[in-house]
Amino acid sequence: MNIEMIQFYSGLLESIVKVAAVLVAGCWTYMLFIRRRQKFPRAIIKHKIEQFKLTNNKILVHLVVEIENKGDVLLALTGGEVRVLRIIPVSQEIKKGIKKGTVPLVEGYHEVDWPSIKRYQFDWIESIREIEPSEVDQYHYDFILDNDVETIQVYSHFDNRKKKKKDIGWNCTTFHNIS
Repeated sequence: MNIEMIQFYSGLLESIVKVAAVLVAGCWTYMLFIRRRQKFPRAIIKHKIEQFKLTNNKILVHLVVEIENKGDVLLALTGGEVRVLRIIPVSQEIKKGIKKGTVPLVEGYHEVDWPSIKRYQFDWIESIREIEPSEVDQYHYDFILDNDVETIQVYSHFDNRKKKKKDIGWNCTTFHNIS
């Protein structure tokens, strides 16, 4: 075997190794980013609710929304909403529906359309909130309620910036008894 043959086989082997490396990298990329959807953020939302008597007829409900980035990519929040709904005392409309067996449902869902007490909507397009992978962030909201409210439902939704469709994101619903 002469030098030219060694160089030829060395070049051929080098080309084969490069092609194999590209194929392995392509498979790895597919498995990691496409199949496991690593390009999309993942989040877990939790509510922490505290209440304080302000006066004889008003109660402060303090909501902490905790968002944990469980994914491997940056979580960018562009907006969403937080709502407090009154469950008890039950509204007259819902009482009538219960008696008739036709409780009003939220359109397109299987949940009762409870009356709203307060709703915060937020648009962070100009000042996007970012949460790094494995980190947690908190958002705080105060609601002043009448003291006749006994049970509330707290709902929060945060938009998923990576998804172009509206209303895709992360939700959390919590029920809370006012004591």
